[in-house]
Amino acid sequence: MCAAGEKPMKKIVILSAGVADHQKIAGLDALPQFRKATFNMKLSCLALQEALLPFGESLTWRKELALFLGTGHGEFNTTLEFLKHWSQSKHARPFVFQNSLHNSTTGFVGLNESLNAPSCTLSHHYYSGEDALDMACQFLLTDACEVAAVVGVDTRAVDHLPLMKDAGFPGADWGQGAGTVIIATEAFAQKHSLQSRGVLHGVEIFPDSSKPIHFVKEGFSLKEFYDSHAVEEFAKVILRADLLASSLVLQKPNGGCSKISWSFDV
Repeated sequence: MCAAGEKPMKKIVILSAGVADHQKIAGLDALPQFRKATFNMKLSCLALQEALLPFGESLTWRKELALFLGTGHGEFNTTLEFLKHWSQSKHARPFVFQNSLHNSTTGFVGLNESLNAPSCTLSHHYYSGEDALDMACQFLLTDACEVAAVVGVDTRAVDHLPLMKDAGFPGADWGQGAGTVIIATEAFAQKHSLQSRGVLHGVEIFPDSSKPIHFVKEGFSLKEFYDSHAVEEFAKVILRADLLASSLVLQKPNGGCSKISWSFDV
């Protein structure tokens, strides 16, 4: 119940989800717009396209779609490539440098998918995916946008793993992946006759501030974990439509955790 004079809290509804299938990445290489795209860019675009696929020809609101991309490592692979080439040849390749910037994936996805609404990149160690989801909710609740695509993506610097491990980076072999969740205000969904899959209630973060940033709890598996994996895990739950589930608790390497709460429409 709302007190007299208060506006009722807006409902944030879940419209769709998508997960990047690594097997489909190779198919993007044949397309001109992906010829010089990084792995992060390909994964992000593919995850977003999978989430948009159910809307088909009814996607008249594409230009209203805001983009919130969470990534812990950004274009780390491309940065290493740029620095390696510079070190060996003393020649700075402009295109590679441009792609090495931390927010370059967001720019590429926005341009490639013709998105004109607000877009931003968020990085929060271990919680990049949760941060992107939370920021999208804040934009929706404050009328900064009405519909948002939340993308979580990270890739490993596979070619540099041995060197990085020797340099003292124990998390160099962490997982990689990408996922997308599309959310909107209830009013927007009704206006465009979009079917809601459920209501997103909130994102909570419970960090363990007593542990160092790179602390990895003994026994924690890093093979499937990456800083923005919360979006992919949430997307998988939505795609499964497990009506018995109402929250997703994600443990973090240093002992912290996060919680995403929702209710499915029955």
